[in-house]
Amino acid sequence: MGSWASGNHRRERRLTTDELPSIHVSDIGGLPLLPNLWITPPTYGIKNLRVSGSRSHVVFGAMAKSGIIEIGAADLIYSPRNFGGHQAYFQCQCGKSVTSLYMDEGGIACRHCHGLLYDSQFTPAHEQPAAKAAKLRAKLGGPPALLQPLPERPKYMHRETYDRITYQILHYELAAARELKRYRDERWLPMLIKLDEFAAQQQGSV
Repeated sequence: MGSWASGNHRRERRLTTDELPSIHVSDIGGLPLLPNLWITPPTYGIKNLRVSGSRSHVVFGAMAKSGIIEIGAADLIYSPRNFGGHQAYFQCQCGKSVTSLYMDEGGIACRHCHGLLYDSQFTPAHEQPAAKAAKLRAKLGGPPALLQPLPERPKYMHRETYDRITYQILHYELAAARELKRYRDERWLPMLIKLDEFAAQQQGSV
């Protein structure tokens, strides 16, 4: 049996990325990272998480009664975008470049190290857009119900992170509208009407 980062955990079934708390690389963007200075990142996935380091390396710690315990580390690498700027990635200890790291009882690492599957692998294709939108709404602290007013930006969440998440919510909800139009069952009619109105509003605002 391998170490926590080896990806050789023996479980009755493989967990999904939705079942472990995570941190996205954008959650630490703009933080004044310094060695030995522990900062609370604006993430809502991992409680008591602290980070320190530099623009090229980040160390993760967790609050405990005895103080902050180091639970993992990752390099930060940057790839140029097509239209200017750079996209940041975590370079996990296994060498893979990823945008999210996940935490279990053994530490923090990428989904490959934890042997995680994507939740979408268990969700029927026609239900995936709605499921993804609901998950993102919950991440912002709002109800998962579709087509409700977007949740307000959580305190301490960066504007760039909030804009990215709300854009993804709209994208997935419009995709959910297209999927639901495949069905002609009367039980879907009220939702279809509401989705049509929502899609028209979004197209008119572009």
